[in-house]
Amino acid sequence: MNTIYPHTTKIAFKENYHGTILSDPYVWLENAKDSGVLEWVEQQNKFTDNYFAYSTKENVQGLQKKMMDKMKKPDYSGEYELGDKIFAGKMNENGEFSAVILDLEYNELETVADSNMFGKKFNVYGVKPSPKDNGFCIVSVNPHGAARPSILVYNYQTKELLKQIDNCFSAVWSDDGETIYFSDAKVDHDKGININYIKTYNWKTDITETVFIYKENSPFIILTASKDSKYIFAQICTDYVNSKLLMIDIDKREVRTLTDNIVAGFEYIGTTSDFHLILTNHKCAFGNIIAIERNGGTCGNAKVVIPECKKIIQGAIADEDMILVSYMDDVVSELAVFDYQGEWIKNLTLPSEMGTVTGIGGFLSTMVSPSGTVYFGFESFLTPPSRLKYNLKTDELKTVFVTDESDVKDDITITREFIVVRDGTKVPAFIVHKKDIKLDGNNPTLMYGYGGYNYAMPPSFQNFFIGLDIHEWVEKGYVYVNCNIRGGNEYGTQWHRKGNLENKKNVFFDFIDITEWLIEKSWTNPKKIAICGGSNGGLLMTALITLRPDLWGAVIASVPHTDMIRFKNDDRGPMYITEYGDPMDKDLFEYMLSYSPYHNIKPAKYPAIYLQTGEFDNNVPPYHAKKFAAKMQELNQSDNPILLRVLANGSHDRGKGQEMFKTFAEMQTFIATALKV
Repeated sequence: MNTIYPHTTKIAFKENYHGTILSDPYVWLENAKDSGVLEWVEQQNKFTDNYFAYSTKENVQGLQKKMMDKMKKPDYSGEYELGDKIFAGKMNENGEFSAVILDLEYNELETVADSNMFGKKFNVYGVKPSPKDNGFCIVSVNPHGAARPSILVYNYQTKELLKQIDNCFSAVWSDDGETIYFSDAKVDHDKGININYIKTYNWKTDITETVFIYKENSPFIILTASKDSKYIFAQICTDYVNSKLLMIDIDKREVRTLTDNIVAGFEYIGTTSDFHLILTNHKCAFGNIIAIERNGGTCGNAKVVIPECKKIIQGAIADEDMILVSYMDDVVSELAVFDYQGEWIKNLTLPSEMGTVTGIGGFLSTMVSPSGTVYFGFESFLTPPSRLKYNLKTDELKTVFVTDESDVKDDITITREFIVVRDGTKVPAFIVHKKDIKLDGNNPTLMYGYGGYNYAMPPSFQNFFIGLDIHEWVEKGYVYVNCNIRGGNEYGTQWHRKGNLENKKNVFFDFIDITEWLIEKSWTNPKKIAICGGSNGGLLMTALITLRPDLWGAVIASVPHTDMIRFKNDDRGPMYITEYGDPMDKDLFEYMLSYSPYHNIKPAKYPAIYLQTGEFDNNVPPYHAKKFAAKMQELNQSDNPILLRVLANGSHDRGKGQEMFKTFAEMQTFIATALKV
């Protein structure tokens, strides 16, 4: 190996886990604010700058300019229609977020809040107006450098910031338009658990009160208000699948559990005159919808309204005597309408086949507007993201906004394969390619996967981790593969359980087996394969590097988890142990150590690797990428580059504005250079 990387100091540091001594000479890189670490980061960034300046500067600059020149329209989410206005979160063309007000034709009326306001201390990502339409709103933000989100209680008419509430994952309005119910949390470091609270804040009295404390470990609590804002439903997530459900009757000031001691997932979707409707996976891995009597009912004595079927229920919304259900069938979305008795009425016609509905159900689910309107998103590999609205009262479905007018060529097609992996499981993968492709084993191939947190990876128009419109890659004659490996919820709770905790390595093996199938079927070869992923998908990428360094030509790992032992000390460690396991458990420790990417770097010939992180990452601390890069640069025995890009103002993203486009350009150029295309 001829590459001379920046010098990285090694210190003597050892820890004893269950009798196993682990040496960690790069542990000092965990202190992001240390002057020595800052100097080391500066040298790493310079090294990465020099790499691109020496061989690919024109490519990076040209690609960055091209992406900026074709900046698309903004994208919207979380719309809530109130009178003749729509309140929405907005992702601007340059990657920055804001909260805005639109008219009913999607013309922008005003900006409620953006990242340049409030002393430029926050990234804004959502807004919820008071149901009284009195100028007050909840603005959801990520403070720079904070581990958890916050909310701002703000009057957008008077421009007055009344309150900042930190460590807040969820917040909703009560019916009086003055009181906010919110969930916050704090870590009990002695017990290693995340303690969650439900509290109220009244902007008139400036009084905060505690309503409920959950003293066991929980990643977070999600709050949802009934349409009339008289009931608050609290989804206490005990992990990333299971939850307990509480109901708060605001008028009676009563808190009661709806789930008894049932271990399952529960999500409130709406209220009728007699029942509360709940989506659950209790005794049904693909989900059903149940009705709980408003007076004294629980999930234990509920009746099934919409039974489980062969399609997984991704989410649902109930209102106006109708239930809108978002299904996923072999990782493709369908939307169906039922009445409150569970009778199927119709399926809605979506813009294209093999696409994805977003915003119905889950943490960022849309709310039903007073008019009965529901807003949601749709996209596919070949269909640009769009916003649609459906009125449950009038049965009108309409596309209201399209983010991209790209001309997608009609010579591209999608092949969905079900690949039998080593334990006999059939794992789906979407292969996007030209219709006349030749299977000669030499096609440049970009593969993507995630595999975790009960989160599916259905078809998307863009790979947002590297900023690449998929059709543009394929139009060059290349191949794109979307891997629906275990760990997500593509096929219900068991699909997730077979890819977390003591089954985590199934995720890595699934991806490897799909890759070997592609090679066997002459789609491509290792020198022509690039793989990419971020966050938990970054863990996947770095694990794949150490498990099979011979199988990839290039790897992009964005904001990755890499140290699966010391991550328990991170601020969000108690949250993430529900997905990965607790290394303080001896059996889990040995299993986690066997795949922890940082601990499994050995002297070997590794592929070209581009690691990227942000100093303000509030999900995965940047030391994960830093330590992995340092050790990989030390032990790599090939001439392939090991690059680290640390964004000084980056969060759990690829940066904002020009910095974002530069990061995307570097990633895409790095892939093209490594694959020699």
